[in-house]
Amino acid sequence: MRNFAALAVVSLLVTSSALAQAVGGIAGTVIDPSGAPIPGAKVDLYLTGGQTPVISTVTTSAGEFHIASLRAAVYDIKVERAGFNPVAVARIGVDPASETSVPPIKLELASTRQTIDVTEAVPSVQVNSSEVSTTVTQQQIENLPVLDRQISNLFLTQAGVSEGKGPATVDGLRTSLTNLTLDGVNIQDNYIRTNGLDFLPNKLTIGQVQELTVNTSNGNPSLGLGAAQISLTTPSGTNQLHGNGYWYNRNSALAANTWFNNEAGVAKPFLNLNQLGGSVGGPIKKDRLFFYVNYEAYRLRQSQLDTNTVLTPSARQGILTYVDPAGVTRQFNVLQAQHLSIDPAVQALLNATPMTINSNQQGDGLNTGGYAFNARANETRDNVTGRVDYYLSQKQIFSGTYIWNRDTVDRPDLGNFYTAAPPVTNDDHSHFLSASWRWTPTPRLTNELRGGFNIAPGAFDVAGKQPAYFIDNNAFNDISPLLFTSPVNTFLPQGRATNTYSLQDNVSYTRGRHSLSFGYQSQWIHTSPYDFGGTVPTYGLSISANSPYGFSVGDSNSSRAYLGSSEAAC
Repeated sequence: MRNFAALAVVSLLVTSSALAQAVGGIAGTVIDPSGAPIPGAKVDLYLTGGQTPVISTVTTSAGEFHIASLRAAVYDIKVERAGFNPVAVARIGVDPASETSVPPIKLELASTRQTIDVTEAVPSVQVNSSEVSTTVTQQQIENLPVLDRQISNLFLTQAGVSEGKGPATVDGLRTSLTNLTLDGVNIQDNYIRTNGLDFLPNKLTIGQVQELTVNTSNGNPSLGLGAAQISLTTPSGTNQLHGNGYWYNRNSALAANTWFNNEAGVAKPFLNLNQLGGSVGGPIKKDRLFFYVNYEAYRLRQSQLDTNTVLTPSARQGILTYVDPAGVTRQFNVLQAQHLSIDPAVQALLNATPMTINSNQQGDGLNTGGYAFNARANETRDNVTGRVDYYLSQKQIFSGTYIWNRDTVDRPDLGNFYTAAPPVTNDDHSHFLSASWRWTPTPRLTNELRGGFNIAPGAFDVAGKQPAYFIDNNAFNDISPLLFTSPVNTFLPQGRATNTYSLQDNVSYTRGRHSLSFGYQSQWIHTSPYDFGGTVPTYGLSISANSPYGFSVGDSNSSRAYLGSSEAAC
């Protein structure tokens, strides 16, 4: 059994390829006209349009070649061997986290000197692994109507990724079992992983991602953590200078108001979204040094309908309206019956609530009603991306990516308020870095060292000064002390800083027909949450059995439950 286990481990090693999340590879075979392998053939790899090879290797005794740790791009290959005519194969696409298999390259005997050009390699059946994965390129989706240009909206277009009643999942697995990386560094919200595919703190846009690969089954162990993998890569510069600019606008100028707004007499919610930016990339020195930069601005100005519960003018004075058993609408002055006045604390709350009732979507229609208004729901975001690739020599390649993101979001869904601007906002910003060094000391040995971080603070800020105390709207389960929506916001500041650090080293060694891969990966996650909840005293309203105030059945034609609730509210 010990020998069998050792044999199984060795088999896994020699049949796999070193594939980190951010890079891919190329594999192929060079043969002669009879189909026999050609060992020692020189294989040069060029960036499309380049004149100088960026990587060179030679075929093994079995005529095979493996070029590992390649950034996602399109390459050209030129194969040469003494006594044969050279062959050039153009436009070989390399996807992240996968290996591209090139069909066998046949070299003809050199009767006369000539070069055979294959304009584009025909993809072959993937035989190097049994993993199930698909890749989407920037060119495929840059002109599609993707909502807000968010890259996360594209995950659901891939087989195996679905969204039911909850967050998006891969093959029905828990969201925490999916590892999502950008250039090899995890970019998920590693504090709350319950929506790991729907919320990315960096809020990456289409202009920041060149390719995404979704691996749903049998992923290579070198991909790292997670039963499923989603690998994103940032764009790189090429030998040609390219750039683009864009501006998208969406607004409510020709939109109709909603039925509920019209019914309540509330104006049409405002919407004006401007999303603009641009990218430029190219060579600083051809075949050697490349750059890519992208900037995108997101300016959403909008409002949304919010409805609170308020007291009717009579209820604000302590006068309870009810329907007796005979169906007759009656009123009863709760305060006057007990010779009481409204408590100053409750009076202050009432003074801060609107007198207007313009909606029947809230309240009972007798003592309470709805107050509908448009609340601000703006979002301001900036994304900046920069990448540099340096081909120092055919043996050493350096790459680095930096991304900065700022995002400020109104949160009308949190807290209590009657104002046009909600008191709670998200103030998020993030810093991302990924750097790599690819070293090929010999044609058979390749080592890639990669590291980086994703620093993503997230804050729930609250406007205004915290009150000295709160009056709890649900102090007890059996009653609701306040019959109206309190104007005092009870949501207190909270947030967290989530820092993710990554380090990995991947080694690939080729000998004969075997490719041996091994390496090391580690990930450190440091979170610093804070929450001001519970720092402000909270007072709950209720009716005590020892209170000298109260009513008995027969004091009026109303039920005690109605009177008790009104007494607590007033």
